[in-house]
Amino acid sequence: MLTDPARLNMQEVVGAFTGQQLEATFFCRTKPIDGIWATPDVVVTSARMMPAGYGVGDHRLFVVDFLTSSLAGVLPPRIVRAGARRLNANIDHAAANYND
Repeated sequence: MLTDPARLNMQEVVGAFTGQQLEATFFCRTKPIDGIWATPDVVVTSARMMPAGYGVGDHRLFVVDFLTSSLAGVLPPRIVRAGARRLNANIDHAAANYND
């Protein structure tokens, strides 16, 4: 379903970027069981599968750089911080609720 062009049309980006078939990604297997999947509109600028035993755990580590604009767009939405709400100590029940 991931690779079906009529559906998500995704590809495994580490193998596609390096042009090499992935090796085993788990220490006691011979075939890859992990991968990084993305749709064709996501631009990969660098990708690497680290050697076995690198990092923690028993799976191989993937390192992938994506072009930020292909993920978030050229003009990502502005994040507007909400104004701080101050405790009004003049209201007795508000101060009591805060202390509780």
